[in-house]
Amino acid sequence: ARAGKFGGGNISVVTKSGTNEFHGTAFIENVPWTGDAKDNRLNPGNEIEVSNDEESYGFTVGGPILKDKLFFFGAYEHWEEDVAFDYNLSNLEASGHDVTNAEVDQVVSILQNTYGLTDSIGGAPAPNEDEKILIKLDWNINSDHRADFTYSDQDTSELNGYTQYSDTVSLLSNQWTMAQTNRFYTGHLYSDWSADFQTEASLSYKEYKQASNTNSNWGEINIRTADGTVVAGQDENRQANELANEVWNFGLHATYLAGDVEYKFGVEIEDTWNYNLYGRDSAGTWTFDSI
Repeated sequence: ARAGKFGGGNISVVTKSGTNEFHGTAFIENVPWTGDAKDNRLNPGNEIEVSNDEESYGFTVGGPILKDKLFFFGAYEHWEEDVAFDYNLSNLEASGHDVTNAEVDQVVSILQNTYGLTDSIGGAPAPNEDEKILIKLDWNINSDHRADFTYSDQDTSELNGYTQYSDTVSLLSNQWTMAQTNRFYTGHLYSDWSADFQTEASLSYKEYKQASNTNSNWGEINIRTADGTVVAGQDENRQANELANEVWNFGLHATYLAGDVEYKFGVEIEDTWNYNLYGRDSAGTWTFDSI
């Protein structure tokens, strides 16, 4: 069954192609959202403050490389979203935080002078980002054969480990970025051998990586203060955390028309490689009851 390897529904997506005329599109969208959202189900009458700022932009372009013979199509899209941040790190007390700037300065000083570790209170988190690139080539080899090649790339990043709770200050060394990369390479060769016999050969490669990119290479350090905690070093769950996947696919399919009966047959080969590394506390985790 050619339409296999899925559960539930199946969606067929066809990527645009270039033509003998140059064409393109462009867009930009900014979504500032600030206001109150009303909860009419769980807590009727309750209003929740909402603040969100997103921006996305992109373009497409296509056209001929060799008229009637070779065409290209390309697309680019970028999206980013500001991360809500509730604290003034220069004046934690005024922001309602349980840890004081004096306590943070004391911890940073001890890390530097006693252990030789350079750190700081950091800053507001960078926006979450997503970037997509697509390139497609179409080649009319002759009247009976045509081929296409598609390359697509998606990179996503999301900052974590910044100060978001009133009882915990995360230093710069504790921050980490969840980075995800998807790359696809796909090629097809379509052939009409006769009015009754056609074939399609395909070859594809997919590469996926997910990594926790940390700001330091030392273990997690938790220092209790009078009313909270200061955290430095790599998060205990991110000290060795990486996921990767590579998939090769080859397919050869044919259609043969015999009178009023159409026969379809073919073969597909898939080779998959998976890598999953998770070593919690592999660089160490320490907790101090006081500064």
